[in-house]
Amino acid sequence: MAGNESTRQTNIDTIFGQVDPVAVRVPAVEQGFDEEGKKTPARGAFNAIDALRSELGQFGIAHKNRFQLNINPPRNITPGGSSTLRRLMIRCNAVTLPGSLLETQSDANIYGPNRDVVSGISYADDVTVRFSLDDKFDVRKYFTDWQKLTYDEDDWNIKYYNDYNGQLDIFVLNRNHKPTAAYRIWEAYPKTVGPVEFDMTSSDAIQDFSVNFAFRFWTDIGEHGSKAPRQETSREASESL
Repeated sequence: MAGNESTRQTNIDTIFGQVDPVAVRVPAVEQGFDEEGKKTPARGAFNAIDALRSELGQFGIAHKNRFQLNINPPRNITPGGSSTLRRLMIRCNAVTLPGSLLETQSDANIYGPNRDVVSGISYADDVTVRFSLDDKFDVRKYFTDWQKLTYDEDDWNIKYYNDYNGQLDIFVLNRNHKPTAAYRIWEAYPKTVGPVEFDMTSSDAIQDFSVNFAFRFWTDIGEHGSKAPRQETSREASESL
């Protein structure tokens, strides 16, 4: 049993030692004394607070209220000028950056316990955006008009997909309001325009509403710029010919 415990601890220490010791491990402490026999500060002692300050000072920390949403709508939406898009940017008070999901299926063609293997990738979550309403509800009407691009109001026929999808750009800002990270949401359109609640007992609360955008996938703008990954692949392939 003692041998097994020793091997176990050795394995743990080996893997633990592969991580940067400054970040997670307390080094050996050397206690000294001055000429009067008083203890001096331990040399090499790890100060977790100083390490945290150094980490935050060097790499910063993201704040929930420092962001910007830019909407790139379909070309045929009216009105769709820069002044309208600026109003939407200013009135956006919350947005959710979607996650990603690896779809898996069980692999039973092995001995022992089954394992899950990746079968595809999915971006299943909608992008939820909240907007502060104007007194004429123009902001809300913008998105209900966008929804009408998906169908014909006379005969209810559904229109082409490329006629109604656009893009959303989400920027992470630092304390100087400069973008430090950015993400593009591709093939987005307002799937759900949320309800607006009125309440006589409310004391002049600011009215807002939510829009849930369906989308296909998202990319890191810092990595891919304004191009979708498949566009980059096609371009690189053509340049190599």
